[in-house]
Amino acid sequence: FFRAKFANSENDYEKFEGNYHYEMYRNSKIREYFGNFENPDLLSQRITEDIRYFAELYLWLRTTYENENLIYNKLLDQNQQYLLILSALQLEDAERDSKIIGIARKFDQFHTVIRLLDIYDSATFQRTIYPLNRDIRELPLDQACNIFDQQLIHALEDAEVVREDEIKSVKDIFTYERFQGVHNRWTNFSKYVLMRIDRFLAQLLDKPSYAGGNLEELEEHFNKTTRRKYGMHLEHIYAYNDSNRALFTNDNGIFDEQSFKTIRNRLGMVLLLKDRQNESSNNESYRKKVNTYKQSNFIWNELMVGHLHGVDLRNIPSDFAIEVISPDESGAFPKDKIDSRQKSIYAAIKQIWLNEVNQA
Repeated sequence: FFRAKFANSENDYEKFEGNYHYEMYRNSKIREYFGNFENPDLLSQRITEDIRYFAELYLWLRTTYENENLIYNKLLDQNQQYLLILSALQLEDAERDSKIIGIARKFDQFHTVIRLLDIYDSATFQRTIYPLNRDIRELPLDQACNIFDQQLIHALEDAEVVREDEIKSVKDIFTYERFQGVHNRWTNFSKYVLMRIDRFLAQLLDKPSYAGGNLEELEEHFNKTTRRKYGMHLEHIYAYNDSNRALFTNDNGIFDEQSFKTIRNRLGMVLLLKDRQNESSNNESYRKKVNTYKQSNFIWNELMVGHLHGVDLRNIPSDFAIEVISPDESGAFPKDKIDSRQKSIYAAIKQIWLNEVNQA
């Protein structure tokens, strides 16, 4: 609460680490907020109204399963969403519900985009939180969303992903050329992106998916420790087998392992499987994996192998450009279809982290 309402810098933020209660008496802004601790009526009001309101709200934010946007950030342990929500909210805020949803969505968009564009660093990311916390404090939601957009663009400029003043809005960030290299660098994050895509498709098509269902089930299924045998696991389409090695072996018989690993970890070339399915399909050829994907209970997998009814396909956004991909003569996934997968996953990313956020 004190960080959300009074910390304007990294230094201010760190002063509330540990024995924060001493800072309450040293900080002039907090002393002013409490009337210099000289007015019993004001003290009572601050504690029984303000702090009680935000304490109960914070407890709800941390424990509720009523808001999917909060759970999405929670799955990746992105707990600074709570700080930013408290910062944006006023006491008895008329925009309470829309701000909770809106700030959680914009935070997710911010975090997801910088990870996808491979400029995420935990320390750098944390340093973006301090000005966000200060600048969105008690603003109307539309103004707070604009601050998020400006910060995201600024982060991309600092990382030299875009030139200064090259883009004017978040919409301008989303081009295939910029996202065509998205890859599997962090297992949980890759699982998260694929889970969100499947959950979107399940809701859009009103079809069952292992990524569908209620939020408590989703949290259980997500398997963010990656140690559990049951839950979502990451599956590589390109396994280490002879048919795949042959695709990356030159005329001199030399296997280009670096190229193989790079292609194998393109985000379009990884999927989700549940429980022990990925163990059973482990080093199989793509021809054999197709049957596993058909029975995987993940819609994204079923689309790739043509296991979805034509009626359902009509409801998928046209720019998804989903291509059914059959094995080549050797039983492998054709190399010339890799870009097709990258274009499809980019279209899904754009739909979820641009279109859906903007429509909210």
